[in-house]
Amino acid sequence: LMNRGPQRNTDDLDPANAGYSGAQGLAHVLGRHGVRVTVVRSQRELLDQVIDGATTVAVTGTNSLSGRTAHAALVHAASAASLVLLDPDPEVTKGMGLPVASHLTDLTDVAAGCRGTDVGQAFRLARADRAYLPTTSGSAATTCFSDKTDEGGAMVSLPAADGRPPVTMLGDESLIVNGAILDSDNAAIALHRSEEH
Repeated sequence: LMNRGPQRNTDDLDPANAGYSGAQGLAHVLGRHGVRVTVVRSQRELLDQVIDGATTVAVTGTNSLSGRTAHAALVHAASAASLVLLDPDPEVTKGMGLPVASHLTDLTDVAAGCRGTDVGQAFRLARADRAYLPTTSGSAATTCFSDKTDEGGAMVSLPAADGRPPVTMLGDESLIVNGAILDSDNAAIALHRSEEH
């Protein structure tokens, strides 16, 4: 789990933060399910980690990543079982060379409505502020939590490609915070994305 920020347990989305904006609740549940959670807070710490086919790499705080740093993270995570990006903006998706466009949106309590993923069709995401749209025609990407106004969806899953593991983008990082993880089906969605392998 890559989290951009200093080692303090008051940082937003930090698994060591037990407050409203932290992600300690999800980290503890994953631990109880036998998932080893390793928190890295810098590019150097990520590059020092051994990543293999049993590893899911989740990146939060993507708005502080440059395109170059995002590309380096993708290259290092190439052998991972999956890569999960929470609320990546165009700088990150472009830096990683991902075939998606994105736009800001305002979705609330939206149903998944997709097939072919382990996220149930009836699962509901409490909110999302970004939607993604695959840009490759005939793509095997899966789009969930539809933005019916501007197309695309709050979650897009891309299959593995040359030099890239399967990638899932979720257009709202607040679904994992302690204060919102119990809203709608946020907890189930977060656990399914984190426990894929």
